[in-house]
Amino acid sequence: MSVVALGPADWGNLGLWASPDQTYVSACEALADRLAEAARLTPGCSVADVGCGRGAQLARWVRTFGVERVEAFDTAHGSAAQKLVMRCGLAASVAVHDGGLERLEAASVDRVVALDSAYFFDTRREFVQEAARVLKPGGRLGLADLVVSKPGHRRLKWAARISGVPTANLWTAADFGRELADAGFTDLRWETVTRQVLGGFAAAVKAQGRAVAPAEPWVKVWATGKMCRVAVESQVLEYVLAGAARS
Repeated sequence: MSVVALGPADWGNLGLWASPDQTYVSACEALADRLAEAARLTPGCSVADVGCGRGAQLARWVRTFGVERVEAFDTAHGSAAQKLVMRCGLAASVAVHDGGLERLEAASVDRVVALDSAYFFDTRREFVQEAARVLKPGGRLGLADLVVSKPGHRRLKWAARISGVPTANLWTAADFGRELADAGFTDLRWETVTRQVLGGFAAAVKAQGRAVAPAEPWVKVWATGKMCRVAVESQVLEYVLAGAARS
């Protein structure tokens, strides 16, 4: 059976950009792959993907990283993700659900990932606690996420409100470490990729226009690009790839 190719309308993350003229698909794939590395996805493991969007990364977890089973969750784009799973012939490996991790039993999966989505969750703290509950001992949490570097910045809460980010999720690096430790995670490691993600997305939107994130309304893409540029210039936010182990 031939492998169904995925296009730009199947993706929805900010991407990891090497240059402004890189294709949106390749940038999204690059960010997904780096998250998979942070979460240490391995052949045969089971994964819960929370905030899976339109679902392109679900196919990548199975095809590229050999994941055996994916439980995917999204409240906004679940139907699109389900259609993608069926189109790609992945129904035996991937199940798409509405809602969140409360549907899973305790200690039932090897990995939990959130690709460019956890900062939107209401709240991220509850998500982290649920991730700890559903992970098997020794399992890993992987996040492509935002961290606040200037918590007192005058425009931070305003930007969060208009972007749909709960103010409770405006974590500093210290908050991040404490919240994960309190939930039962150890061995927190992260890499800062702010310029490649936020800066890269802003530059790509300026250079390519509607070729970037074409499934989203243009005004949303344009506004996101502008906010990404301001975040980089003001150094108010950092974009990180984080991984931690369930003790």
